[in-house]
Amino acid sequence: MKQKTDFQTFISYFKPHRRLFFLDLACALMISLIDLAFPFVSRWCMYTLLPNSIYKTFWMVMIIFLLAYLVRSFFTYIICYYGHTFGILVEADMRKDLFEHMQSLSYGYFDKMLALSEEKDGSCVFVGRCADYILRNEPSCVSVFIHNTAENRINRIMEYDKVTEQEAKDRMASIDKSRSSYYNYYTNKAWGVASSYHLSIDASVLGIDDTVLFIKDFVMRRMEILSHQ
Repeated sequence: MKQKTDFQTFISYFKPHRRLFFLDLACALMISLIDLAFPFVSRWCMYTLLPNSIYKTFWMVMIIFLLAYLVRSFFTYIICYYGHTFGILVEADMRKDLFEHMQSLSYGYFDKMLALSEEKDGSCVFVGRCADYILRNEPSCVSVFIHNTAENRINRIMEYDKVTEQEAKDRMASIDKSRSSYYNYYTNKAWGVASSYHLSIDASVLGIDDTVLFIKDFVMRRMEILSHQ
């Protein structure tokens, strides 16, 4: 059987949700056409209709463009909502296939990975990916959930991504929604609930640097306790 190329594999994730994809694409095309038409129509109105006192046609054009921009707002809503939904569905399918692939690997593969990690220092850090749930029966695993105030998170996004405050808010909401949907789907639990972690800490209390030191001290003490059991 001929193996798929990386591009074919990538496109295959679009097929189940192609209706949303083409809907999003069509709306983006319509918005572009409205935006392109505006300067041409404005020029026609300013240099032809108004100088020649063709007011009836001018007001009809204004009404048409008002309606066009109302339609444009509706298309923008579709892109923002269904475009985001499309992205989440594709990402969820990719992660599902990856998770199933990991589940299908032999024990020998994981034994080999464990041996490779033990050749180094035997420790690693997983960021997200339901690690607290997957490794819940691993005694040496320490699960930490770090949260912060919305204001601090927005300011950090603005600083690092060079975006406006509203863009930062939208990005934060989008990421939180994606993470919670992914976590809740695969674990049948609620994302961010303190009882799912060994430590849940608000980074705004100590600041980022001191929070790092606090977590490091917590992990070291946890490992020390385990070593005496």
